[in-house]
Parts: sequence; structure tokens; C-alpha cells
Amino acid sequence: MATNPAVADDVEVRWRALTDAERVQAQVLLIDAWALATKRVPTLPDAMDADEISSDVVVPILANMVIRRMQNPDGILQETVDDYTYRRDSATSRGALYLSDEELADLGFLGSRRALTMRLRGFNDA
Repeated sequence: MATNPAVADDVEVRWRALTDAERVQAQVLLIDAWALATKRVPTLPDAMDADEISSDVVVPILANMVIRRMQNPDGILQETVDDYTYRRDSATSRGALYLSDEELADLGFLGSRRALTMRLRGFNDA
């Protein structure tokens, strides 16, 4: 079964040089990101083993999850100084690891698309 293909260097190469402490944090967050990705897409490790999805797709997604989290660790939505206001995207401002809809689709997750059929009954139906 495939294991986490991303390492702290993958975060650094896509973002900026990391301090030693940030490198440790990035590695821990990558473990968390892999756990979340495999929870949301349980077939991901098997798909990687079968070469149905490449680590070239998975690694950037995991790294970007960690970068989003490290760029805003406190989950700040908006900052204001005098007449200047900076507002982050509401998804990014959560300060949490998450997979975007696009990333989920890239990993092969299509979501639940089952139809539901329900018979409606009136008060007089037995």
C-alpha cells in the first residue's frame, strides 16, 4: 500500500526556505494532510500502487494543503491598519488543513452521486 509521497522539501520548493522548526512542522502537517486525503479518498493508496494516479499529482496537492495552513496558522480572516484592510479568502482563513473541491477531483474523488427515491404518502394512505 502506498505511503505518503510528500516530504518537507516539497513544501519548501513550492513556497520558500523553511527554518528547522518550520521543516518539522511541515513534515507533521504533511502526515496529517496524507491522513486527511486518504480518509476523503480511501482508494488513493491503491490507485497510486496501480499507477492510476501519479505522485506528481498527489505531492503538489499535499504540499499546497500544508502551505495554506502554514501561511495562516491562526486562521485570521481580516486585518485592518488605519485605512488599509486585508481580507483573506474565507476557506484559507480557517487555518486548517483541507482539500479543495478541485483537489478532491484531481485525486479521483467524485463525491456521492446516488439518487434517492422516496414515496410520499398522504394522511389517508395506509
